[in-house]
Amino acid sequence: MTKQEFHQKVRGALYGKGFSHKELDQLEGYIGGDMNESSSTHSGIDAKEVDRAVTWLRDNKHNHTFSEKQIGEIDAELRKHL
Repeated sequence: MTKQEFHQKVRGALYGKGFSHKELDQLEGYIGGDMNESSSTHSGIDAKEVDRAVTWLRDNKHNHTFSEKQIGEIDAELRKHL
């Protein structure tokens, strides 16, 4: 998933599920580095990077405001657009 796909599809879907713009910006901050990669063989975020991001969110709940339910919604929405 590219940064453009994240903005066009994932952000809108999560906003529709009640995520605030601040939460979506926070999420983009956590996964933005992976989406901004630009190499000839890899661009955007892939399944391994989604796994790593979701694991980090679950293991570091003290570093963000996402609930377990929201993390599940993030996981599902990101995977839907891989």
